[in-house]
Amino acid sequence: MNIRQTRNFLARVPFNTLLGMRLRRVHRDGITLDCALRDDLRNSVGVAHGGVTAAMADAAVGIALQRHFGGKRRIATVELKINYFHQ
Repeated sequence: MNIRQTRNFLARVPFNTLLGMRLRRVHRDGITLDCALRDDLRNSVGVAHGGVTAAMADAAVGIALQRHFGGKRRIATVELKINYFHQ
């Protein structure tokens, strides 16, 4: 998959578009996504809601796998675990 195809793949999922995910960079072994942190994506203390970061991690893995297989295989992420720590 080239960069244009990768961007199109990202945009095919309405939830990714809802969050405003954008492809920032393509690496040899993965991708970088970002999204603008809107007020409706913040939690009660004003930082990114954990669901936003989890969704972005899930999308990044799925899209990186699609790129790895050249878009020729159907893939799905099946498990996600994220631990959040207070600094």
